[in-house]
Amino acid sequence: MLNFFLGLFLLLLSLIANSKEYEVPNNIKIIFGSCSNQNVNMPHWQHIASYKPDYLFLLGDNVYGDFNDFKATNLKLAYSKLNKNKFFLKLKKK
Repeated sequence: MLNFFLGLFLLLLSLIANSKEYEVPNNIKIIFGSCSNQNVNMPHWQHIASYKPDYLFLLGDNVYGDFNDFKATNLKLAYSKLNKNKFFLKLKKK
């Protein structure tokens, strides 16, 4: 699974680097993350935002949302809580 994500990342990076419409900066800040528990304060988003990353890749559990029914009620609620965090929204807008 790790090889898949690494291959996908390298493919995306090469597509960006070879694009004539995109000027490649000298430095690119990339942050990888996972396992964000939306039921706690989530101070890590402020810490991550302080680095001003160019890209943020969320691998694994973006939120802890159980999928107990066909409407995915718990999962939708979990993402709803995440989308109320002002520091996460700042990263998302970028």
